[in-house]
Amino acid sequence: MNPETLAEHVKLTVTPDKLAAELHVDAEVPAGVVDEGFVLALAQGVGLAINQSVHQSIANAVEVLKKPRAEMVRIKIASATAPVHGEPGYIEFLPGFDPLVAGRAQVDYGDHPSPARGSGGVDHYHKFTFTLVPSNGEIAKIHQPSTPEDGQDVMGGVIAARLGKQVQVVADDTIIIQPDGRVFAARPGVVDWQDPKLRMLRMLKLPGNIDFSTGNINFPGSVVVAKAVRDHFKVAAAGDVLVNGQVEGAALSAGRDARLEGGMAGKETGTLDVGRDLNARYLNNTTVSIGRDLTVDKELVNTRAVVGRNFLGRAASITGGKIIFGGSVEVFELGSQIGVATELVLGSIPEIEKVIGAGEEMLPQLIPKRDKLEQQIQPLRKFAGKISAAEIERLCELEHFERELTVGIKSLQSRLETLKSMLQTRSAVDLTVHGRIYPKVLILAGNYTIDFYKTCLGPVRIGLSASAEPEMTSLHGEQLNLADYARVRKIDGSGQKKAA
Repeated sequence: MNPETLAEHVKLTVTPDKLAAELHVDAEVPAGVVDEGFVLALAQGVGLAINQSVHQSIANAVEVLKKPRAEMVRIKIASATAPVHGEPGYIEFLPGFDPLVAGRAQVDYGDHPSPARGSGGVDHYHKFTFTLVPSNGEIAKIHQPSTPEDGQDVMGGVIAARLGKQVQVVADDTIIIQPDGRVFAARPGVVDWQDPKLRMLRMLKLPGNIDFSTGNINFPGSVVVAKAVRDHFKVAAAGDVLVNGQVEGAALSAGRDARLEGGMAGKETGTLDVGRDLNARYLNNTTVSIGRDLTVDKELVNTRAVVGRNFLGRAASITGGKIIFGGSVEVFELGSQIGVATELVLGSIPEIEKVIGAGEEMLPQLIPKRDKLEQQIQPLRKFAGKISAAEIERLCELEHFERELTVGIKSLQSRLETLKSMLQTRSAVDLTVHGRIYPKVLILAGNYTIDFYKTCLGPVRIGLSASAEPEMTSLHGEQLNLADYARVRKIDGSGQKKAA
């Protein structure tokens, strides 16, 4: 077959997008007629970019065409090199800090020992499913888009690669982003990523119960619980605590305020420690410590509580238990018709009283020590001109210790006087009862006990007179005879009660 005829039956075509080139050989072309030089000339004629890969493809095609065939053959001679497009940038959270990943459970036993190896048990109460980030803790890495690589079509032209999209991270002052892309928390909390906004939250919102699905909660900010807190679990927050459901026999601690919308049924094991104010629907069988004011909507039943300032419960009842109040108390009912023993201590601030007590115990120990030092110093001073160098050094040491001890004693005495004045100023005996006071209600007011043996109808106010004796009046100031309802006894210095 002559070259002109061969050229009519052997064609090399390039696709319109220049991504491929094919050799088309008709069935009429005898086997072994087409050689590498002929195909190379066709490739050069269409402007194909000739490289090692093209040479190899031509050689392979010629080998194929040496075999007999009954139909047209299509053989790929060249393919484009695809571009490598830039991958978009992204933020990669370190293990445990990805806010979009659920189930980041970690076992945190706190003060409780972990189960013995081989015991087959895990203390699920002390599991903690929310990873807290400490201040300056690394939480993520921002990755830049990858470098794109251009491709090449079969004609040698450039196929441009697309640039990768930059990741957008909008951070507030709770986040620190370093030039190398590392991301740190500027303050402790939990990570909140609402693309593109990144921040650290000081409020932890829990959509369900505090139970085995969450474990205990210990958070450096505020905590909001949508449902209940189950038995034996712990919730501790440096800020506020809000629980919309019921709190069972659990342990709650709030550095600032707490609000229990569903109340608390402590089952004798529940504890509640609030740094400032507590507002609760009810408190039953619970041990409570409140730094400032306690507001209750419904009732306190068999509750042991210390309230630093006031109790606000105009519609609430207090039945059973023992409550210590530093400030005023407003309540609807005290005790119950069946005579449940109920004790109230008015005008007491235990924290200040404990400090005063400790200081007064310390003074008798410090004063004899100072006097003993004086006894050792006097002889050395008397013979100051005749004592040895070692005795002079000893005298200087004793005088130093004596001065330090004297200053300490005076400072302690001054602080005790300040605390006693603070106790008198901040404590108050001021009880208002709008409904009834039932028998077996015992009230400690100042140096007196008031033991009710007969139901007293309110509204009444109980306080101390100008002579610091208990008195009961109507809300309009009308004097009422407290002895008609209660036995009033004065407590002497030994703690014994005497009839007033």
